[in-house]
Amino acid sequence: MITLETLRNEKKAAILRLAEQHGARNVRVFGSIVHGENRPDSDIDLLVDLDPGRDLFDLGGLLADLKDLLKTKVDLVEASCLHPYIRDRVLSEAVRL
Repeated sequence: MITLETLRNEKKAAILRLAEQHGARNVRVFGSIVHGENRPDSDIDLLVDLDPGRDLFDLGGLLADLKDLLKTKVDLVEASCLHPYIRDRVLSEAVRL
């Protein structure tokens, strides 16, 4: 099971490198992993900002690469696409990788 500490200590450099390759920045983690409530079957929730000129194909490529790297389910959300209903909660709990 991947923890927030594992992400930060063992996977951070690789995640940030992949994000940069796909035009994403400001990588943040949110959800159960931040609260220490994740289980072996939990996914990893990541929030990013895309550079200008980047699109959903870049986001999809990053998602595929992250799943390969982390060997688990990943939910990847572009911050500007957060639904207003959950936006404030996600942004308040998100922690920088």
